[in-house]
Amino acid sequence: MLSPKNTDIPMNALRALTIGTELALNLVLPLILGIVAGKYIDNWLSSSPVALVSGLFLGLLMGFYNFLHFLKGLISWK
Repeated sequence: MLSPKNTDIPMNALRALTIGTELALNLVLPLILGIVAGKYIDNWLSSSPVALVSGLFLGLLMGFYNFLHFLKGLISWK
């Protein structure tokens, strides 16, 4: 049976992958949720782009807030 010599992934690579994934989720998830909620509210109230644009901006604000909050914790964690 053949086995590779070194299959261990360095911890720095795993840490970088974890940080990158968490940053992406902190930015993208609130944006998607804001757009979906805005679209749902627009359909419910028949107010075409008003809630969608509001949800977009709220999602962006929350995404950047999460991003900055995560970076603040990351920098102080070291």
